[in-house]
Amino acid sequence: MKLRPGIATLFVGSLLSGTALAAPAKDDGEQIRHALTSGCAAFANGDRIGAVAPFLKSAEFLEYDFSPPRSKNYKEHKREVEGFFEILTGKSICEYLEITPVILSPDSAYSTALMRFAGQFKDGRVIDVTFRSTDVWRKIDGTWRIVHEHNSFPVNPFTGKADLTSSPASQ
Repeated sequence: MKLRPGIATLFVGSLLSGTALAAPAKDDGEQIRHALTSGCAAFANGDRIGAVAPFLKSAEFLEYDFSPPRSKNYKEHKREVEGFFEILTGKSICEYLEITPVILSPDSAYSTALMRFAGQFKDGRVIDVTFRSTDVWRKIDGTWRIVHEHNSFPVNPFTGKADLTSSPASQ
């Protein structure tokens, strides 16, 4: 779990002003990692409910995605996920190559990740892409939920082409 450096200043300032803030739980980062990897595994296994479990099921949810429409609410996001199940055949691969949760406060966080998805469409086409995913999280009733997601492919500025097979930064 990473804690932003500015948060320490916020904690000290709140103590000096007499308003104590609770520190983030030590396992918050692991809870976020678990939510992401469980949702991904559910998607790979064809579990429609589990695939959308980490997301806030309300009008407050917003996603910026690489597939049209570029901006989606929860209902549109869920419909797109269900649409994938209709056009894919066999078992898919959904895996996170890296996940970095950053806890901002006891009830807010963001995470950055590199995610790989591979599978075969019913028409025989194969997809195997790696992309970036950034999520904004809110802890609601003790459970971390994604309130905003942004997915993107890195683009080579010299060629204008998307990098569909990114490697983790550590490689």
